[in-house]
Amino acid sequence: MGKQYRFYLVLLALFLLFLAISLYYACNDTEEVLEVDEILSKYQTWYSGKDGPVIPDSPNPYHKMLLAERDDVVVRIISNPQIYADPVLSLDLTCLLGEIGDSKAFDLLLEGHCYAPDIRTSISLGACVDLLQVGSMFNAFDANAKTIFLESVLTSEEYEKIEKYSNDELIQYWKEHWQDFKQRCMERSVPILG
Repeated sequence: MGKQYRFYLVLLALFLLFLAISLYYACNDTEEVLEVDEILSKYQTWYSGKDGPVIPDSPNPYHKMLLAERDDVVVRIISNPQIYADPVLSLDLTCLLGEIGDSKAFDLLLEGHCYAPDIRTSISLGACVDLLQVGSMFNAFDANAKTIFLESVLTSEEYEKIEKYSNDELIQYWKEHWQDFKQRCMERSVPILG
């Protein structure tokens, strides 16, 4: 009976060790999420002159921190649309998602663009669209959203070429050139200061 008791005691000790390790890693993951949320909050509330003299076109000091945490940032934003996109994303977050160019942000940007089509959301949407999402993007657009998107993303020569295309032709054209359009949109999403 003594050996069996020791066996259960060792088994219990191993279980408690496993539980402690699991809790440790769970707490560390929570701290990272809170850190990203805190940086996002500071990013959105920062303005030139908040912590010193007003300097026109000064960069947001939290911008680089968010780019360093790009995967976590995208997940936090798309997981909490009630916080970050009510009813649409703010301009600074729209630009940030475009600069990151992660296709996980596609649905949130598409919803925002269909709700209130604008140039800035078009560019960020173009930066985040993946090859497999092209068809659903064009099928979700009404005429106004499609026109604003195309005029925002394409050059005037490209737009004149495809202006009369059917929806299927637009999808095919976009799929043929999507990497170039995506790269262009990501570059246009980077803030230009000065």
